[in-house]
Amino acid sequence: MLLEDYLTHVLYDPKQGYYAQSKVIGQNADFITAPEISPLFSLCIAQWIADQWHNAGCPTPVNLIELGAGHGTMLSCILKTLDQIPDLSHNLTICVLDTSESLKINQRENLKSYSVTWIDHLDDVRPGYTIILANEFFDALPIQYYRSGTVLTVDQNQLIWTDTDDHPQKEGISYTSRLYDKFTHDISKLLHRNSGIGLIIDYGSMNPGFTLQAVKNHQKIGLFDSIGQADLTHHVDFRYLIDLFHQHNIKTLGPIPQGQFLKELSIEDRVHALHDSPTYKNQLLAVHRLTAPQEMGDLFKVLAIQGGFHD
Repeated sequence: MLLEDYLTHVLYDPKQGYYAQSKVIGQNADFITAPEISPLFSLCIAQWIADQWHNAGCPTPVNLIELGAGHGTMLSCILKTLDQIPDLSHNLTICVLDTSESLKINQRENLKSYSVTWIDHLDDVRPGYTIILANEFFDALPIQYYRSGTVLTVDQNQLIWTDTDDHPQKEGISYTSRLYDKFTHDISKLLHRNSGIGLIIDYGSMNPGFTLQAVKNHQKIGLFDSIGQADLTHHVDFRYLIDLFHQHNIKTLGPIPQGQFLKELSIEDRVHALHDSPTYKNQLLAVHRLTAPQEMGDLFKVLAIQGGFHD
């Protein structure tokens, strides 16, 4: 079986797949995302949204879409912050695209104060200036590795390189992904139709090589040690992602390190403003984790995208 087919089944089977479970994100689950580490992360994203909206001339109506919204933690904080900008918040249509029914339950609870629409396809988005957020979305999509005329397959819980004539003409290890293709196509189509921008935040680099890993209880384990009960993820190849967007005439900016991005949005000033708060020390540690090069600051990258670009 091709690796991509194996990952699709293990991660996304509606009943047995990993993302059909309810407890995958959080301190007491398998992994934790930046919005769960500190609300200051989400405040910075809200600031970025407001800045981009102002730079675009304050268009209305506005669609705000999150791909893979986790527990809804980031979106809830963003919406609460944007409430301070009535000209934006009063003209906002909020959409979430997520395949996990269990996570949708958490999202609906955390976002119950807002009018949110859950969609199955980006074609369902209404006309209007569009902002797309994808935080740790692409690293969870199934991929297919290739290496020097071979393709990676799975047989009896073993990874096997199998000869193939169908492979990317690249040196070393690279990957392709049907869902990368699908989502870059759908995102691009929407941004060209509606005009708009997107923000992609994920861990990875321009040429990461082989990085497939299994994570359970915040620890790396063997790929086949806990099938269907562990997160299978990879470092995003931002060069591949950028190339896909460029094929659809989408302009890209970056990627830049997450630490740099958050500092440019004054996350350090935000945390120091909490100096007299009982949460100050914890938030200071959280900001260090999000921004320090040896923590998440360099490992995670931020890529901005914009529609309406033509060669």
